[in-house]
Amino acid sequence: MNRMPVMSLSPTYGSRPRHLGLGQVIAGFVMDKIVHPLEVAAARRALRAELDGLDHRALRDLGINEAGVDGFVSTWGPTRNG
Repeated sequence: MNRMPVMSLSPTYGSRPRHLGLGQVIAGFVMDKIVHPLEVAAARRALRAELDGLDHRALRDLGINEAGVDGFVSTWGPTRNG
Protein backbone atom coordinates (compact mmCIF):
# COMPACT_ATOMS: atom_id res chain seq x y z
CA MET A 1 0.00 0.00 0.00
CA ASN A 2 1.51 3.29 -1.12
CA ARG A 3 0.70 6.27 1.05
CA MET A 4 0.68 9.81 -0.26
CA PRO A 5 2.72 12.33 1.73
CA VAL A 6 0.53 14.32 4.07
CA MET A 7 0.81 18.10 3.87
CA SER A 8 -0.23 20.31 6.70
CA LEU A 9 -3.06 22.73 6.03
CA SER A 10 -1.49 25.29 8.36
CA PRO A 11 -0.75 28.63 6.65
CA THR A 12 2.54 28.83 8.56
CA TYR A 13 3.85 25.58 7.13
CA GLY A 14 5.28 25.54 3.64
CA SER A 15 6.95 22.99 1.43
CA ARG A 16 10.29 24.79 1.59
CA PRO A 17 12.89 24.10 4.27
CA ARG A 18 12.56 26.08 7.48
CA HIS A 19 16.07 27.56 7.21
CA LEU A 20 15.03 29.62 4.17
CA GLY A 21 12.58 31.57 6.30
CA LEU A 22 15.25 32.14 8.93
CA GLY A 23 17.57 33.52 6.27
CA GLN A 24 14.93 36.04 5.26
CA VAL A 25 14.47 37.09 8.88
CA ILE A 26 18.21 37.55 9.33
CA ALA A 27 18.50 39.49 6.06
CA GLY A 28 15.64 41.77 7.10
CA PHE A 29 17.26 42.36 10.49
CA VAL A 30 20.61 43.22 8.88
CA MET A 31 18.92 45.62 6.45
CA ASP A 32 16.91 47.37 9.18
CA LYS A 33 19.58 47.56 11.88
CA ILE A 34 22.82 47.91 9.91
CA VAL A 35 22.44 48.82 6.24
CA HIS A 36 19.64 51.41 6.51
CA PRO A 37 21.31 53.37 9.35
CA LEU A 38 24.57 53.42 7.36
CA GLU A 39 22.70 54.74 4.32
CA VAL A 40 21.07 57.48 6.43
CA ALA A 41 24.44 58.45 7.94
CA ALA A 42 26.01 58.69 4.47
CA ALA A 43 23.10 60.78 3.19
CA ARG A 44 23.40 63.10 6.22
CA ARG A 45 27.14 63.52 5.57
CA ALA A 46 26.40 64.43 1.95
CA LEU A 47 23.66 66.86 3.03
CA ARG A 48 25.99 68.46 5.58
CA ALA A 49 28.70 68.88 2.91
CA GLU A 50 26.20 70.47 0.55
CA LEU A 51 24.86 72.85 3.20
CA ASP A 52 28.40 73.82 4.23
CA GLY A 53 28.94 75.07 0.69
CA LEU A 54 25.99 77.48 0.85
CA ASP A 55 26.18 81.02 2.11
CA HIS A 56 23.88 82.43 4.79
CA ARG A 57 21.45 83.87 2.21
CA ALA A 58 20.89 80.51 0.54
CA LEU A 59 20.45 78.85 3.92
CA ARG A 60 17.91 81.50 4.90
CA ASP A 61 16.02 80.88 1.64
CA LEU A 62 15.78 77.22 2.67
CA GLY A 63 14.50 78.23 6.10
CA ILE A 64 17.70 77.24 7.92
CA ASN A 65 19.77 79.67 9.96
CA GLU A 66 23.52 79.14 10.16
CA ALA A 67 23.35 78.07 13.81
CA GLY A 68 20.65 75.51 13.00
CA VAL A 69 22.48 73.51 10.33
CA ASP A 70 23.60 70.83 12.80
CA GLY A 71 20.08 70.42 14.16
CA PHE A 72 18.59 70.32 10.68
CA VAL A 73 21.03 67.64 9.51
CA SER A 74 20.62 65.53 12.66
CA THR A 75 16.82 65.43 12.35
CA TRP A 76 16.69 64.99 8.58
CA GLY A 77 15.80 61.56 7.21
CA PRO A 78 15.43 60.35 3.63
CA THR A 79 12.08 59.20 2.34
CA ARG A 80 11.79 55.57 1.30
CA ASN A 81 9.67 56.27 -1.76
CA GLY A 82 12.44 57.91 -3.73
